[in-house]
Amino acid sequence: MTLSMNTSMTALDSARIIELHKLLADWGEGTSQATGEEGQGAAATPNDATWRHRFFDTIFWTNEGGDFSAVVSASQSVGPVGQYTWRSAQMVADVQSWLENPASNFGWLVLGDESTIITSRRFDTRETANPPVLTIQYIAGARVLPTPRPRPTPSAASISPGIRYPATLQRSLPQVAAYCGVSQADQTRCVSCTKQPGSKPVRPYHSRK
Repeated sequence: MTLSMNTSMTALDSARIIELHKLLADWGEGTSQATGEEGQGAAATPNDATWRHRFFDTIFWTNEGGDFSAVVSASQSVGPVGQYTWRSAQMVADVQSWLENPASNFGWLVLGDESTIITSRRFDTRETANPPVLTIQYIAGARVLPTPRPRPTPSAASISPGIRYPATLQRSLPQVAAYCGVSQADQTRCVSCTKQPGSKPVRPYHSRK
């Protein structure tokens, strides 16, 4: 799994560590749009995420700057403008947790080096020609087929002409008479009836006492 992002502007070409952190709360996007090279920002509009707000200007972050996990999901050294990728086992774990619980999917926060000045970077967003791309490689699991349901063995009570039955099937005397067409007198002497397998009924054989 890799996340690819394009750095389109930087104040200095010296490399700085850029980290990904799993966000723990939802956040919004308004309609604000910075002018020029965008370094000066723009006034927030309703539902924008800002330093203080998750949704400007009504819902605040619990912690100013964003509510995110202290665990570093991935890090990358970013220098001059160009394409950079992030990959790690923790990123896989994050995405798996979002798959299992979609309601917790708030994405990653991109955290730069804020320990000194002139370290900002501009990363292109989905509105540009070089949007961020998350690539996931996976192996499909084995297909599990349902267990076939066993076919019931016909009982004496369900016998009827024209149906294929096992070679030997015990039947009661009235059912033998109904199936075989034997006389009432023969019923008293008929013990069992067998039907040979086949697509058509055959004359049953009657064993006598």
